[in-house]
Amino acid sequence: MIRRAWPLGAPSPERWVLVLQPDHARLSYELAKAWGGTAVAPLVCADEDMGDPLAGVRAEVLEAIRRHDDGWIGYQPLLDAETGLPLSFTEMPADASQAIWNGSIDACRAVGLLAGWMAASHFYALQTKHDADDAVWAAWRRDVERRRETWLAEWLASSSLHTTALAERCLAWLQSFDWMSLWLCCVCPAKPDDALPEPLVVGDEATAWPPIQFAPGASSADFVRVTPWPFAPEQLDLRVEARVFDPQGTGDAVTSLAWRLAPGVSRARCSPTG
Repeated sequence: MIRRAWPLGAPSPERWVLVLQPDHARLSYELAKAWGGTAVAPLVCADEDMGDPLAGVRAEVLEAIRRHDDGWIGYQPLLDAETGLPLSFTEMPADASQAIWNGSIDACRAVGLLAGWMAASHFYALQTKHDADDAVWAAWRRDVERRRETWLAEWLASSSLHTTALAERCLAWLQSFDWMSLWLCCVCPAKPDDALPEPLVVGDEATAWPPIQFAPGASSADFVRVTPWPFAPEQLDLRVEARVFDPQGTGDAVTSLAWRLAPGVSRARCSPTG
């Protein structure tokens, strides 16, 4: 669950915008599917080149990005005992996180060996970064590491075109599109009185992309500059469903976060629909 203050940056917000993790993952997928402008190479191979021997790898990578949070499907939000707010994905207890991440890994493994390895490696990296010494996670880490090693070995053995370098690059892409979507869902201005975040920069040796900056304007009425333009379409319209949560129990409003991305500019907007 993604939880952002309404308005963003308010010291004592009275309402919150909630975005489900599978919807955030779908946004990651839409960004990845459109990737491949003149400033960057396409993911694995060109979208239209179905005859490329790595076309199947590209399809699996995109599906892994789309489904990497499927473990959240059907999740009933846990509430903070003191505030009554739904817990965000950064506040989850270990047992709940492990169950959700295992579900996501299993969903991606059903897609393929590479997809399963990507999801397992993604969550392994997230957990190890923050809780490497936490004994509660020790058994989970051992199990995930075993699966990662097995799946990668099987994938490498299945084709001479499959390399460790390619797998690691695919993982870096998943992590980068995850960050792009989180930046949009968590901190990108969507109301005139939203606080401004720091620009997002993606692109490094791991992704083989040049640095690409997403810099917000002064409000949702201004543009977010994306430099250089990395997408194949001339502009990209994106939307994610959400709801406005009122801790006082006066009723929740259905809403959506939406963005129009274009070379150099992006317009962000958020409009309650009920």
